[in-house]
Amino acid sequence: MRTAAGRVLGLALVVLLLVSVVGLAASQTFINKTRKTVSGITIEFSRTVTITRHDSAFPDQSPSGRSDEFTFSGRDLRNLGRFTVSWTPSSGKVTGYEWITGQLSVASPSTNTLVPTYDEIMAKIAHYPGVDEPLYQPKEGEEIWLTDLDGHKDVYDNDGIRINLGEGLRPEDIAKIRWYRNKIRMSFIPDNALEITNNQMKTFIGTPTEHSPASAHTDHAIMGYDYEAHVWDTNGHLRILSTTVKSPVHFSGTKTIDCGLLWLFLYHSDQEIEDHFRAMKALGFTGIQFEVYYFISSYEANNVFASYDRPDVTLESYQRTMTAEEIERVLRLIDEVGMDAEIRIELWLSKEYKEAHSGCDREGIHPSNVDLWFANYTELCTRIGALAEQGGADIFCVGVELSSMEPYAEHWRRLASKVRQVFFGKLTFAEATCHFLSGFNCYDNALGLEASLGRFWDAFDIIGMNQWPSFPLESSTDQRYSVITDRFVKEWSKAVDYYRTRFPNKEIWFNEMGTYVHDGLVLGLTYEKPSSSWIPDGQEVGDTWAAYLTGAEFLGIDGLCAWRYGIDPWKWYPGTIELGRSPGPLILASFLKQ
Repeated sequence: MRTAAGRVLGLALVVLLLVSVVGLAASQTFINKTRKTVSGITIEFSRTVTITRHDSAFPDQSPSGRSDEFTFSGRDLRNLGRFTVSWTPSSGKVTGYEWITGQLSVASPSTNTLVPTYDEIMAKIAHYPGVDEPLYQPKEGEEIWLTDLDGHKDVYDNDGIRINLGEGLRPEDIAKIRWYRNKIRMSFIPDNALEITNNQMKTFIGTPTEHSPASAHTDHAIMGYDYEAHVWDTNGHLRILSTTVKSPVHFSGTKTIDCGLLWLFLYHSDQEIEDHFRAMKALGFTGIQFEVYYFISSYEANNVFASYDRPDVTLESYQRTMTAEEIERVLRLIDEVGMDAEIRIELWLSKEYKEAHSGCDREGIHPSNVDLWFANYTELCTRIGALAEQGGADIFCVGVELSSMEPYAEHWRRLASKVRQVFFGKLTFAEATCHFLSGFNCYDNALGLEASLGRFWDAFDIIGMNQWPSFPLESSTDQRYSVITDRFVKEWSKAVDYYRTRFPNKEIWFNEMGTYVHDGLVLGLTYEKPSSSWIPDGQEVGDTWAAYLTGAEFLGIDGLCAWRYGIDPWKWYPGTIELGRSPGPLILASFLKQ
């Protein structure tokens, strides 16, 4: 949160942070021994890294965010000249480099990217312990403990689990063993099993309390899951042993979660809301995103308006416009729990218009006077931007899924320029990219990908993409984690590669990333069932989030905002929050916590 005091001390903090980060970073100096003058260097790393510093020999860096390959250029470097670069994390190693001679050219955008397989993705970003991982050494007098099947303390998602008995306890002293996953008994495991295999750990038989249908395979994500062994000895004494599965992949970008906040203000105290934010922080999130809703009366309308007293103004009854006092309140509460804040303007068609025009949404608005609409919308964004700056918000998103308005690039540039006069954090726009990728967009299905994607990002700090299950991530309702990951990377490589090529110095975020709780959504928009027949599928939520985060890390995404559906789907009210042991939050925490 950029508080007033933080802004005053910003320069000093940046200097201290730079010293701290560089001190922890790895670095390497490259000497030009080509006997020629070079115009740049391309450096490859063993994993995605962030460049923390590079000297002025080559002032230009591409891309600016995280990647496993960078090009530095912008000046000539003579023979025997030196170039030094630093990066984090230090576990990333230089695997190759190439000096560039002659004129550096930028490749044309391409959507024919060679897509890696799941195994290749994991080989690049997964970090499992090596052969030198030490075996667990029991404490003096320790009778019983858990390890993986090879005797290591840490259990990863490719391990099994073993019960180990010390000198004071023999196998014949054990009367009964029961295994539990996330507090739910794994009834298919025999009562005397001293170990469970990795396949058993990933077996789902449709236990009702797990809210997941039975699965015919074990290609599932279990990172962050808790496994317990309840062990009774022949004297009736119960010992409970537990371990949490570690993830070999951690998402290293910025981690934000969206909170639909309006109803919170109507019913809950500051303390309850702060407790809710802290629960999100405990999962590994560092920022809170929230919306301010405004409305447009029809596709052709040129005005945008607030609705402070009509909670039923749209088809979603919770949507009304937050007052300036409510905006100030939420920014203050986010600051008090030590999290960053993103404020977004969301424009919605009125309830009356949507009911009269089935299938219409904000993605297709076409004002009769574009200049007048942008004048009104710019005034709104400037007013909210000033409130965001006053409250110390870090990011301001000036629009969400306004697909039909994206071609007006110069209007968006002028809007951004006006907003920057009152807001000094980062600016972004949340694009309905998943609809462009799937060909499902009520604006224009006929446009090609490159023609559809935003062309105004030079005026913004963050390229904001939205991921929802609109294109198929699977061909079966019995979803597979590896298949979802493959498809996610394949589809999103198109947009990410395009943006990295065309706007190399911009951060790339998933400004919305979400899924829902019911079975079959991985099939995308082709899978349509009445809501009354939806079957809850918590494991599909877990597998989908694991694929999202695995793919986002592989693609080098700089930040994401997780949307709440499926993360804590049954109870998510402050004061009575029950994140429980459901797959969504457990998977997220395992990927987000460092």
